[in-house]
Amino acid sequence: MKSAWAWCVISLVVGHSVAFAADLRERMGESVFQAAGLEKLSAAELSALEAWLNRAQTSASSSEPLVNGSPASQSAVPPTNVAAPADTWRPAAAREAFDSELSENVRGFSGSTQFTLKNGQVWQQTDGTAWQGRLRELGVRLKPASMGSWLMRFNDNNRTIRVKRVR
Repeated sequence: MKSAWAWCVISLVVGHSVAFAADLRERMGESVFQAAGLEKLSAAELSALEAWLNRAQTSASSSEPLVNGSPASQSAVPPTNVAAPADTWRPAAAREAFDSELSENVRGFSGSTQFTLKNGQVWQQTDGTAWQGRLRELGVRLKPASMGSWLMRFNDNNRTIRVKRVR
């Protein structure tokens, strides 16, 4: 008797999920549904997506923004406290140019050289620029560039390379 009851519950849940998938498929149209790759989702994943879309649509009609997938009024965390993932968007104040010094002299760079600054930060070259030689001065200037990248300019020879922060 328990197994029959379990099958009833499972079929009800799966049937409900399939109904969501069918509804989403109808709303989007088959070609858009396929192009978005949604046919790869399980019934439960499609159900969760449909539920989120319904909440978003309800929120949009009430002009209330969504925070972490729920209306802002139901969110325990205010939107201003949502942290960005590491090495992605940062506020403008955190992306200001600064001067520093290398912790040790380098004998050139080529492609993926790592540079340790006296403040402990480690930066790695991301472009293919190569240079051989020895720096007479260890000063560098780091400044933000487009698309979240950084440029490191060597005071000794005015060469500039694109870098990313490793540590």
